[in-house]
Amino acid sequence: MIDYKKSKYANLFIIGSFAFSLLVGIVLITISGSFLNNGVENPLFLLGCFCYIIIHEVIHLIFMKTFSKENIHISFKFPTISVGSNAKFSKRQFLIVVLAPVIILGILLALCIIFCPKKYTFFFNVLFILNFAGSGGDYLQAFVIRRYSAKTFFQDNSIETIVYQKN
Repeated sequence: MIDYKKSKYANLFIIGSFAFSLLVGIVLITISGSFLNNGVENPLFLLGCFCYIIIHEVIHLIFMKTFSKENIHISFKFPTISVGSNAKFSKRQFLIVVLAPVIILGILLALCIIFCPKKYTFFFNVLFILNFAGSGGDYLQAFVIRRYSAKTFFQDNSIETIVYQKN
């Protein structure tokens, strides 16, 4: 069993990756000057950030449902939302479930930054930063499971990850 909530290193890793991504993002936004092109009103800006979080978790959910027909658990523990399942995923499947949101949304947001009107550049830059900064738990899971063999199965119930190894 991998219990991320009880590990002091897990919290340091998640907070550290959040702070690092935020710092890099602030530097990049400052260098690009995109904060001068903010065409999104404050309430819509916050709604967009909240919608991003929901979309991130929905992508986890979609891939969990793609690999298994088990029921999905949705947890709302302020300030986080997470999804889990009773399904057992292969190492490859679990890695896809864990990293799909940051990769898919990273590509989509990069395309939005490049191709959308300049007045939305700052908004999409913030979402891009949020994408990488808010995925610390996902990075941690990907990092931790790398040491297990390909014959290992993982179950993430949104509280802990249970590891099943074939003998």
